[in-house]
Amino acid sequence: MAFWNRRRHAETRDITDVPWNVGATSSAVVTQDRALTLAPVYAAVRYLADGISSLPLQAFRKDGDQRQPMPSLPLLFRQLADDGELNDWEFTAVSSLALRGNSVGIITGRDGLGFPTVVVWVPMDDIFVDDATYPNSVWYYKGRRIRREELVHVPWFKVPGRTLGLSPIEAFAMTVTSGLEAQKFGVDWFQAGGVPPGTFKNNAVTVDQDQADVIKRRLVSAIRTRQPIVYGTDWDYNAITIPPEQAQFIESMNLSANQIAAIYGIAPEEIGGQAANSMTYSNEEHRETRRMADLRPWLVRLELKYSSWIPERQYVRHNISAVIRADLMTRHQVYKLDRDMGLRSINECRALEELPPIPGGDDFTALPVKTQAAQPALPAPVRTSIPGEPLLPARTNGGRPHPALVD
Repeated sequence: MAFWNRRRHAETRDITDVPWNVGATSSAVVTQDRALTLAPVYAAVRYLADGISSLPLQAFRKDGDQRQPMPSLPLLFRQLADDGELNDWEFTAVSSLALRGNSVGIITGRDGLGFPTVVVWVPMDDIFVDDATYPNSVWYYKGRRIRREELVHVPWFKVPGRTLGLSPIEAFAMTVTSGLEAQKFGVDWFQAGGVPPGTFKNNAVTVDQDQADVIKRRLVSAIRTRQPIVYGTDWDYNAITIPPEQAQFIESMNLSANQIAAIYGIAPEEIGGQAANSMTYSNEEHRETRRMADLRPWLVRLELKYSSWIPERQYVRHNISAVIRADLMTRHQVYKLDRDMGLRSINECRALEELPPIPGGDDFTALPVKTQAAQPALPAPVRTSIPGEPLLPARTNGGRPHPALVD
């Protein structure tokens, strides 16, 4: 049983009034909303969710070894895109994945073949999974048992024996809590002044406490109003300064950002941390390439799940090339190489620049330009012998009879 000690309580209250005693052990639970108040966590979630949801989604069809782009997305994604909700829909999925380690959606619409056409992401607080019968675990949504076929599930960090992925906020609660406490300590430090701004000493006269209080109020008033301080030769004022890098909470904030970046597998400098080396990006293209490398594991996990919700032989991919935009000269050099190699036609290159196709352009062939020039023109079919009509002369190819037309 705890006993009330008035004297000790009063002493404790006096001690906690000073800023350097702020930041004691906290027993508060790290919730999703509380974790998002930590700047590196917020920055990491935004980095992932914005980066992935801003990438265009494209659909393809597998035909044996061939991969053909589809003219439109499957119905589930096409309806979201047509309503302008695909970006927000993916952002919600990724933010839940980053914060809770899982994204769970309820299927509220299906097509005639049973494939999902509407998926609504739900809060993870409404989901409970009983793993007593793992891997045939029992799902509950808002306390009601729900069949596994009624929902979609994207886990992040899977461990054996558990259906739900590991939540980074729960797994690294101490890391997040220490970052939150360091952040709060910094706010309290600056609000309370941290250390006295300076000392004001009289070298000639000894003053009592009342006089000292009057002088102190005048000095503080001048400091706060940014007015000049005027005093005689018998006063010495010495300002007390502490370099910011020597304040331990600033180092703690940098360490927290680096730890959060390591948890999410992204570059620390993207969320306010410090890089392990002095490497800098030579241009924006290199930086975007690094970002795509950070996002790739998340993209692959999402794309595999998306593809499992649509008809067989169809799959979806995020177009990372739409984000990695080179400078004008580099882009046109790449287009020329693609055209010469037969990788793209003129109209395909124009489409990448959002230009209309050339009427009668060269979309009919993907042969390299030099190869096309070397190819002989194919002759038009001719009649060689029809009863009752004279035999047609053989057409020539470069002045010589074409071998196919020589009897």
